[in-house]
Amino acid sequence: MDTKAKEYLDRLRDVLTFIETKQAESISTAAKKLADVVGRGGIIYMFGSGHSHCAAEDVVSRAGGLAAMDLINEPTLAGEFGMFKAGYMERLAGVGETTMRFSGISEQDALVVVSNSGLNNVPVEVALYGRELGIPVVAITSVSYSSSHRTRHSGGKKLMEVADIVIDTGVPFPDATIKMEGVEQPMGGLSTAVSIVVGHVLCLSIASLLLQQGVQPDVFFSGNLDSAEEHNLELWKKYRGRVRVL
Repeated sequence: MDTKAKEYLDRLRDVLTFIETKQAESISTAAKKLADVVGRGGIIYMFGSGHSHCAAEDVVSRAGGLAAMDLINEPTLAGEFGMFKAGYMERLAGVGETTMRFSGISEQDALVVVSNSGLNNVPVEVALYGRELGIPVVAITSVSYSSSHRTRHSGGKKLMEVADIVIDTGVPFPDATIKMEGVEQPMGGLSTAVSIVVGHVLCLSIASLLLQQGVQPDVFFSGNLDSAEEHNLELWKKYRGRVRVL
């Protein structure tokens, strides 16, 4: 394997070790809040824009995933009409609030917002909308990245300042951290991979808490299993109309 590729894996391991050793309490606190919501019949809504959308989407409606999770999907923010356009859209005031008004989220639910920098208008507006509903709002973001830069939010807020619980990914600025000779910009972005791991750690923690409470978590089977279709269809019937991505 190339030495730079190995260096990237080393950096990734370092950040994951940071999460395991330094963010355990935040993850546990968030999992308890989210498990309470699921136990009461609520839905966990995931949101991310740009590449953070990948992290939000990865835990929703998938093999081994909790059925009580939904994705707030705005195509213009997810890059479906171009990643450069999504980058500009994320900075515009009002886009996040408008997205949330049509998301279907309610006072019975919870919200997880993924944003590496947590500085742009959209993720901050999304989190503030959740706070106005009075629901748990969890941020998956880089505290060091956010702390070292000025916010673009029209109200002067950062995601880490408006969330109830912050899970710090520990991803350093500028996200891509591997310097290549002859290439001005570092390569090897960390934030998406790390945020995906955090999302799955949260889901596993939620499932464990539900089981401890005597509640059987609804989990999708892999579509490649012979028994999957019948099982997943029953979950579809149970959650259709409540989880929009189904």
